Amino acid sequence: MKVSIIGTGYVGLASSVGLAARGHDIIGVEKRQEVIDIITSGRSPYYEEGLEPLLHAALKDGKFRVISSIAQAVQESEVTMICVGTPQADDGRIDLTAIREVSKALGDALKAKKSYHVVVVKSTVLPGTSLNVVCKEIEARSGKKMGHDFGIAMIPEFLREGSAIKDFMEPDRIVIGAEDAKAGAILRELFGKSFDAPIVMVNTKTAEMIKYTNNSFLAMCISFSNEISQICEKVGNVDAHDVMEAVVKDGRITAKAPDGSKVVPSLASYLYPGPGFGGSCFPKDLSAIVQFEREQGVPAVLIHGALDINRRQKEDVVRRVEAAMGGAKGKTVAVLGVAFKPDTDDTRESPSIDIINHLLSAGASVQAYDQRALDNARKIWGERIAYCKSWAEALKGSEMAVVVTSWDEFRKIKAEEFVQHMKTPRVFDCRRLYDGAQFAAKKVPYYCIGYRKE
Repeated sequence: MKVSIIGTGYVGLASSVGLAARGHDIIGVEKRQEVIDIITSGRSPYYEEGLEPLLHAALKDGKFRVISSIAQAVQESEVTMICVGTPQADDGRIDLTAIREVSKALGDALKAKKSYHVVVVKSTVLPGTSLNVVCKEIEARSGKKMGHDFGIAMIPEFLREGSAIKDFMEPDRIVIGAEDAKAGAILRELFGKSFDAPIVMVNTKTAEMIKYTNNSFLAMCISFSNEISQICEKVGNVDAHDVMEAVVKDGRITAKAPDGSKVVPSLASYLYPGPGFGGSCFPKDLSAIVQFEREQGVPAVLIHGALDINRRQKEDVVRRVEAAMGGAKGKTVAVLGVAFKPDTDDTRESPSIDIINHLLSAGASVQAYDQRALDNARKIWGERIAYCKSWAEALKGSEMAVVVTSWDEFRKIKAEEFVQHMKTPRVFDCRRLYDGAQFAAKKVPYYCIGYRKE
């Protein structure tokens, strides 16, 4: 099928190369010429595991090209997917500026098209947006009617940064929210023949709500475990990891396979304490749904609570790091990990931002290392921190090491290596990557989230 995809960010580019790998002809639409040049050269504008090999193959096979004209893309495709950003506004709501601009351009393009065309919203938008914003703008600009001249659908994405390609190629389910039978049939054919996954057919409002519900649930799992960790730290001599490990073993969470072995769900990874959630989705999406709840007259208690716990968790980490050093002023701190999670270069809403900003304001010097995210880190801090080429360089001469991101290379650092490189060996492990006993054996102060020794 011929598909055009507007936007070449995390969702748009992953969707483009994924559909191209399934044999479809994909036209990417990007208004920035410098980004077009990067992609057409076979490089990705951002780091995502497994993306560039698929990009190379799609370009080589002639299954993917990038242009700047929405009008041309619409004329040369049967389906158009909107994958533009919906950033958070100052009041917590989502900014629909890009959605409105694209919708108007699609309306202008469809005005000149005679055949039926399906418009799919893949951007994360609140319930009612596909109908009340996208559809209305297209109808107003094109003079055509949804359901007769064109179709409107909403297909939420469930891609995790760091595993977006795997998630796209091997989906758990595909949600298709369509407002007319013809659009639904076209999209069922597109995705049903391309992927081995159950298809959930709903309307656009339901599809939009599914996306927000999915992200809210996962974020609440993180905040739940972090609130438990805060209790454990206050009580003392209670390890939140031991607590959650036992909870996860509950048969209602961890099921048994037919052979009797335990099947630990991937959800379990959201049930262990950490420095709080970040990234481009959870903080923004929860803020947006809280505002939406209030507008609907629904008390935003649970989801707002998850946001509040996340804020307090980040503040608590910052406080404990400074207390462990006996004050930050004049101290040199190594920060290992700037990306909000491993296998990505995305620093948006990363816990490291709160930690580094506080350390700087408290008078500390920061030496940071991340194997993928330093270019994005420079956009945040400029010359205010030191950017290191390795974890060993970051540790050199430092008086505290704060491990923020669970990159595999950090897991392999041994207690004696912290001793070897640091001026005053002290480790604050935000991700519980290490065995505290190994540090105790080396007489290295070791701090972690979810446990306080009395």
